[in-house]
Order: sequence, then structure tokens, then C-alpha cells
Amino acid sequence: VAASAGGSVGSPYVLSAGNERVAGYVSVSAVLDDEGFNHSSVPALLVWGELDAPTSGKAKAHERLFSTHLMVVMPNAPHPCYLKDPGFFNARLLQFVGGALPSRGEV
Repeated sequence: VAASAGGSVGSPYVLSAGNERVAGYVSVSAVLDDEGFNHSSVPALLVWGELDAPTSGKAKAHERLFSTHLMVVMPNAPHPCYLKDPGFFNARLLQFVGGALPSRGEV
């Protein structure tokens, strides 16, 4: 899980070669530029607050880099979107962990 500026560390790690140990990635309003990275087959849950920048270039970079992803925009939520409605966030997180997306082998 990488939130906000943590995405500058978490995303490159997940996108790096040799990331076979990563089963899934959760990005919460994480900052990332798609230049210099390869696409990843790691399933990703991309979460943004509606009041943040879910249609920004950085948000779109995540969508381009993670071929298997689920993007969730939390209604009326700010940058730390999980604080606005923890129940909504936790439900989406559990759905993702429970297999809402196909595994790498099924992509």
C-alpha cells in the first residue's frame, strides 16, 4: 500500500524487474510519473478522492502502467480519501484482496 508521496517509493518498487513477490498493489492518491517505467501485470487497486485529482496526468499514469487495475474514486473525498469514509475504503480494499481482479497468470 502506498499513499500520496509514498507512491514515489512504492510504485517504482512494484514496477521494477524482479517483482514476482508482489501479489498486488494498492495506490491511494499516489504520486507517479509514467516515464521510465515498464508496464506491470501486478494487479492494482487505484484509489482517489473525488476532490483530489482522479483525472490528472499522474492518475492516468497509474492506469497506463498497471494493465490489470481497478480504479475507485471515493465520492466527495479529499486527498486522504480513506479518512472521509473508512468503511467504503475498507470494503473496496477487502474486495480487492479477496480477488476482485484476476491474478497475473489469468491476465
